[in-house]
Amino acid sequence: FPLTFLIFRFLRVVFGFNPIVFHALNLILHTLNVVLVFLFCSKILKRFIPESSLAVWAGAVALVFAIHPLRVESVAWVMDLKDILFSLFYLGAMLTYLKWLDNKKPLHYILTIVFSLIALLSKSTAITFIATIFLIDWLIDVKIEKKTLISKIPFFAVTLFGFYVFGL
Repeated sequence: FPLTFLIFRFLRVVFGFNPIVFHALNLILHTLNVVLVFLFCSKILKRFIPESSLAVWAGAVALVFAIHPLRVESVAWVMDLKDILFSLFYLGAMLTYLKWLDNKKPLHYILTIVFSLIALLSKSTAITFIATIFLIDWLIDVKIEKKTLISKIPFFAVTLFGFYVFGL
Protein backbone atom coordinates (compact mmCIF):
# COMPACT_ATOMS: atom_id res chain seq x y z
CA PHE A 1 0.00 0.00 0.00
CA PRO A 2 2.55 2.59 -1.12
CA LEU A 3 0.29 5.65 -1.01
CA THR A 4 -1.09 4.71 2.40
CA PHE A 5 2.39 4.35 3.87
CA LEU A 6 3.46 7.66 2.31
CA ILE A 7 0.54 9.42 3.97
CA PHE A 8 1.27 7.75 7.32
CA ARG A 9 4.88 8.85 7.06
CA PHE A 10 3.93 12.41 6.14
CA LEU A 11 1.50 12.68 9.05
CA ARG A 12 4.07 11.28 11.48
CA VAL A 13 6.76 13.69 10.29
CA VAL A 14 4.47 16.73 10.41
CA PHE A 15 2.31 15.93 13.47
CA GLY A 16 4.22 13.20 15.29
CA PHE A 17 2.25 10.30 16.70
CA ASN A 18 -0.79 12.43 17.54
CA PRO A 19 -3.74 9.99 17.23
CA ILE A 20 -6.26 12.81 16.80
CA VAL A 21 -4.70 13.75 13.46
CA PHE A 22 -4.83 10.18 12.15
CA HIS A 23 -8.44 9.68 13.26
CA ALA A 24 -9.49 13.09 11.94
CA LEU A 25 -8.05 12.27 8.52
CA ASN A 26 -9.99 8.99 8.44
CA LEU A 27 -13.19 10.78 9.43
CA ILE A 28 -12.77 13.55 6.84
CA LEU A 29 -12.01 11.08 4.04
CA HIS A 30 -14.95 8.87 5.06
CA THR A 31 -17.25 11.88 4.89
CA LEU A 32 -15.98 12.62 1.38
CA ASN A 33 -16.60 8.98 0.46
CA VAL A 34 -20.21 9.22 1.64
CA VAL A 35 -20.71 12.26 -0.61
CA LEU A 36 -19.13 10.42 -3.54
CA VAL A 37 -21.38 7.39 -2.96
CA PHE A 38 -24.39 9.70 -3.02
CA LEU A 39 -23.24 11.34 -6.27
CA PHE A 40 -22.42 8.01 -7.91
CA CYS A 41 -25.77 6.49 -6.92
CA SER A 42 -27.56 9.59 -8.19
CA LYS A 43 -25.94 9.15 -11.60
CA ILE A 44 -26.47 5.40 -11.86
CA LEU A 45 -29.93 5.16 -10.33
CA LYS A 46 -31.40 7.88 -12.56
CA ARG A 47 -31.81 5.21 -15.24
CA PHE A 48 -33.91 3.00 -12.97
CA ILE A 49 -35.72 5.27 -10.50
CA PRO A 50 -38.06 8.22 -11.10
CA GLU A 51 -36.41 11.63 -10.71
CA SER A 52 -38.75 12.54 -7.84
CA SER A 53 -37.41 9.83 -5.54
CA LEU A 54 -33.83 9.69 -6.81
CA ALA A 55 -32.34 11.77 -3.97
CA VAL A 56 -34.12 9.62 -1.37
CA TRP A 57 -32.75 6.37 -2.80
CA ALA A 58 -29.25 7.74 -3.33
CA GLY A 59 -29.35 9.20 0.18
CA ALA A 60 -30.44 5.86 1.61
CA VAL A 61 -27.55 4.06 -0.08
CA ALA A 62 -25.10 6.73 1.12
CA LEU A 63 -26.50 6.45 4.66
CA VAL A 64 -26.07 2.68 4.69
CA PHE A 65 -22.52 3.15 3.38
CA ALA A 66 -21.85 5.78 6.07
CA ILE A 67 -22.98 3.68 9.05
CA HIS A 68 -22.23 0.14 7.85
CA PRO A 69 -19.99 -1.63 10.40
CA LEU A 70 -17.35 -2.47 7.80
CA ARG A 71 -17.01 1.19 6.84
CA VAL A 72 -17.18 2.44 10.44
CA GLU A 73 -14.46 -0.02 11.41
CA SER A 74 -12.23 1.40 8.68
CA VAL A 75 -12.74 4.89 10.08
CA ALA A 76 -12.16 3.89 13.70
CA TRP A 77 -9.08 1.80 13.02
CA VAL A 78 -6.30 4.13 11.88
CA MET A 79 -4.39 1.40 10.06
CA ASP A 80 -7.36 0.90 7.72
CA LEU A 81 -6.64 4.17 5.95
CA LYS A 82 -5.94 2.07 2.85
CA ASP A 83 -9.64 1.17 2.56
CA ILE A 84 -10.75 4.76 2.89
CA LEU A 85 -8.18 6.03 0.36
CA PHE A 86 -9.04 3.21 -2.03
CA SER A 87 -12.75 4.05 -1.80
CA LEU A 88 -12.11 7.75 -2.31
CA PHE A 89 -10.09 7.36 -5.49
CA TYR A 90 -12.09 4.40 -6.85
CA LEU A 91 -15.34 6.33 -6.48
CA GLY A 92 -13.66 9.42 -7.94
CA ALA A 93 -12.51 7.37 -10.92
CA MET A 94 -16.01 6.00 -11.48
CA LEU A 95 -17.53 9.47 -11.33
CA THR A 96 -15.00 10.97 -13.72
CA TYR A 97 -15.52 8.00 -16.04
CA LEU A 98 -19.26 8.69 -16.08
CA LYS A 99 -18.51 12.36 -16.72
CA TRP A 100 -16.21 11.39 -19.60
CA LEU A 101 -18.94 9.21 -21.10
CA ASP A 102 -21.25 12.24 -21.00
CA ASN A 103 -18.97 14.84 -22.56
CA LYS A 104 -15.87 13.02 -23.96
CA LYS A 105 -13.54 15.71 -22.60
CA PRO A 106 -9.93 14.47 -22.42
CA LEU A 107 -9.48 15.94 -18.93
CA HIS A 108 -12.14 13.62 -17.49
CA TYR A 109 -10.57 10.64 -19.25
CA ILE A 110 -7.12 11.48 -17.89
CA LEU A 111 -8.53 12.05 -14.39
CA THR A 112 -10.19 8.65 -14.56
CA ILE A 113 -6.88 6.99 -15.38
CA VAL A 114 -5.05 8.95 -12.66
CA PHE A 115 -7.70 8.21 -10.00
CA SER A 116 -7.73 4.51 -10.88
CA LEU A 117 -3.94 4.40 -10.59
CA ILE A 118 -3.98 6.24 -7.25
CA ALA A 119 -6.70 3.85 -6.02
CA LEU A 120 -4.43 0.98 -7.04
CA LEU A 121 -1.53 2.50 -5.10
CA SER A 122 -3.85 2.74 -2.09
CA LYS A 123 -5.07 -0.86 -2.16
CA SER A 124 -4.59 -3.76 -4.54
CA THR A 125 -8.35 -4.32 -4.83
CA ALA A 126 -8.41 -1.51 -7.40
CA ILE A 127 -7.28 -3.97 -10.07
CA THR A 128 -11.03 -4.61 -10.45
CA PHE A 129 -11.56 -1.16 -11.96
CA ILE A 130 -11.36 -2.45 -15.54
CA ALA A 131 -14.26 -4.81 -14.82
CA THR A 132 -16.18 -2.01 -13.13
CA ILE A 133 -16.02 0.28 -16.15
CA PHE A 134 -17.25 -2.52 -18.40
CA LEU A 135 -20.13 -3.01 -15.95
CA ILE A 136 -20.88 0.72 -16.02
CA ASP A 137 -20.84 0.61 -19.83
CA TRP A 138 -23.31 -2.27 -19.74
CA LEU A 139 -25.58 -0.50 -17.23
CA ILE A 140 -25.84 2.66 -19.29
CA ASP A 141 -25.99 0.89 -22.68
CA VAL A 142 -22.65 1.91 -24.14
CA LYS A 143 -22.12 -0.03 -27.36
CA ILE A 144 -19.09 -2.30 -27.41
CA GLU A 145 -17.20 -1.15 -30.48
CA LYS A 146 -13.58 -1.00 -31.50
CA LYS A 147 -13.38 2.63 -30.32
CA THR A 148 -14.83 1.66 -26.92
CA LEU A 149 -12.32 -1.16 -26.49
CA ILE A 150 -9.41 1.07 -27.52
CA SER A 151 -10.45 3.59 -24.84
CA LYS A 152 -10.01 0.82 -22.24
CA ILE A 153 -6.34 0.14 -23.09
CA PRO A 154 -4.93 2.52 -20.42
CA PHE A 155 -7.11 0.80 -17.82
CA PHE A 156 -5.80 -2.60 -18.90
CA ALA A 157 -2.30 -1.14 -18.51
CA VAL A 158 -3.13 0.07 -14.97
CA THR A 159 -4.48 -3.39 -14.16
CA LEU A 160 -1.36 -5.11 -15.51
CA PHE A 161 0.81 -2.66 -13.56
CA GLY A 162 -1.15 -3.62 -10.44
CA PHE A 163 -0.64 -7.33 -11.08
CA TYR A 164 3.06 -6.69 -11.51
CA VAL A 165 3.50 -4.46 -8.44
CA PHE A 166 1.41 -6.56 -6.09
CA GLY A 167 2.74 -9.79 -7.55
CA LEU A 168 6.20 -8.85 -6.33
